Amino acid sequence: MKETPKVIKPWYGFLEDQVLGEIMSDKKICKYILEIILSFKIKEIYYPEKQKEVKDPKHRERKDVRFDILVKDYEHNLYDVEAQTTDKKDLG
Repeated sequence: MKETPKVIKPWYGFLEDQVLGEIMSDKKICKYILEIILSFKIKEIYYPEKQKEVKDPKHRERKDVRFDILVKDYEHNLYDVEAQTTDKKDLG
């Protein structure tokens, strides 16, 4: 009798774009995780359009920004939170 080969399902890690997007789309989970990572209390979380490009026409040579999550603390500071999985040495 032939043995049926096992199908190995692909592993999608936490920082995989689709997985992170699903996890972070729940505000309670997102806030909980970000407060642990960032070490400050978050007042509000804003979700711009997914992977929205922000271009600065005055500085065309600069790399465009893609907002993932915008966070405001209790001192009204805004933070652009993005997940980077590799260091390509091209970020400021």
